[in-house]
Amino acid sequence: MSNRQDNELVVGRLLNSSSSRSNESPRRAETPVQSPERQSGATQLIEADSGHESVTDSILAKRKQICQENRPGHSPTTSKSRIDTHNRIAQRQRTHKRHQRATQVRGGLEKMEQFVMTGEHLQELQRLSLQAQENTMTPDLAQLFEQEAQEDLEDDELIEYVEHQEQLDQELQRILSELSIG
Repeated sequence: MSNRQDNELVVGRLLNSSSSRSNESPRRAETPVQSPERQSGATQLIEADSGHESVTDSILAKRKQICQENRPGHSPTTSKSRIDTHNRIAQRQRTHKRHQRATQVRGGLEKMEQFVMTGEHLQELQRLSLQAQENTMTPDLAQLFEQEAQEDLEDDELIEYVEHQEQLDQELQRILSELSIG
């Protein structure tokens, strides 16, 4: 037998032995269902053996070819996504560098913090000042409240005087009633 016939025999036995080892029915083992790629691959293996390659070399070459067909090395989508990723990373780096320069121009983080704290303090003082102005009475309103309080005080004094008079009258009535009884 020639090398080609030997290789065909080995490939045929490998195909038959792998199908007979499975737990499938005998009918399926005789007629294995293979994808078109595998069927063409088996015939190509047999044809490839004519170049005096070993069976393993031809199988490895075929698998390598199938992998390259399924995963092309430089597909446009892969390249585009890599470019997009690279652009995003570069944009982030530029933005970070810009922020660093702006921080440095502003005098560093400590001075920026001091500036922010001073600004917040001034805003709080302005807010308190506005609140104080809203709650402050005008002098006219204060005088009006004072007059009302004075009138209330005068009214209270008048009521107190009248009550005192009534008490004196009652006491006088009681004394007169005691003298007349007596």
